[in-house]
Amino acid sequence: MAQPRGAHSAAHPTTHPTAIASSPAAAAPSTSAAAPEPRTTPACHDTLLEPFEGQLVWRIAYRGVHPGHYRYCPDWSHFGPVRPHGKQHRGYDLASPTGTPVRSAIAGKLSYARDVGGWGLFARLRFHRSVPSASGTCEPGEELELIYAHLIDDTPSLVMGAERDVAAGATIGRVGCSGNARGMCSPSPESHLHVTLRTMKDHRQIDPAPVLGWTPRTPDAGALEACQ
Repeated sequence: MAQPRGAHSAAHPTTHPTAIASSPAAAAPSTSAAAPEPRTTPACHDTLLEPFEGQLVWRIAYRGVHPGHYRYCPDWSHFGPVRPHGKQHRGYDLASPTGTPVRSAIAGKLSYARDVGGWGLFARLRFHRSVPSASGTCEPGEELELIYAHLIDDTPSLVMGAERDVAAGATIGRVGCSGNARGMCSPSPESHLHVTLRTMKDHRQIDPAPVLGWTPRTPDAGALEACQ
């Protein structure tokens, strides 16, 4: 049987020569120089020790209107909230029994001062934050100061203002209730250490969280009434 005009037999397909273009990249290996390795920026992270051994906890108890009456207000112990008297809290309030040793977060320069109507006896820890340098190493950067406030003030001979070197982890005081924390010593549930972080350049109080990296736990309310 004759095939229709223009049809091709499946048994004998018609083939046409095809030109195969050669790629220059395939014909010869690239001779371009390898890209330089990018400079690795060091992770200059300072480890700042927590002031107490064990898990940190927020101060949760704040006195109410009547003596012996306390409210559950853990958010007031963080950096930033405005308390009922209209003043913004510019630090951390960390609960701890009176007399608990307080340790230095990092090596630096230590001094003491008194603020009778505010921080009471407080320790000042001056240190430099580590930052990446142009050479790819870590170097001292911005100078900061940690304040540890309301310490027990029972050492009359303690010289105010004089600086000395201190190692990380050294005991620099004990939790107390000096200054405007008077009446909050144990057994009061208000016993706490106040910690503030500020810049040395202009004494601006800044959020401690990005620098300190501490993660205090919020205790249960127990018998305390809700904060109002």
